[in-house]
Amino acid sequence: MTHLYHTFARMMEDVSRGCFAPGIIYDSEGPVEYASLPLTCYEGGGFYTESQPSISALLEQYYSMRDRVTRIRQKSSDLRRIVQTALDRNYKKYDLQQKQLKDTEKRENTAYTESF
Repeated sequence: MTHLYHTFARMMEDVSRGCFAPGIIYDSEGPVEYASLPLTCYEGGGFYTESQPSISALLEQYYSMRDRVTRIRQKSSDLRRIVQTALDRNYKKYDLQQKQLKDTEKRENTAYTESF
């Protein structure tokens, strides 16, 4: 409880003095979080922080990056669906052609043995 109080008191001192450190927290896939004060809970673990000159710049950067990542995910999802559909169709065609080939070989063998 004491540690929590001291941490909160330090944070409130920074706010009352106007000492802000706007930053965006990123992981390997894109922006995760933003804050006007440093977020120590994201230190390490594959996260990194990019400082911004102001809250306005931070919000503009965060939401534009988040929208860009969302659009890319949607487009890649659409492309994956199209490719998977094409693959499924081609697998079915291939299976049908394999079946036709086996049927043709059986007919040829039957016709060859009947001629003798």
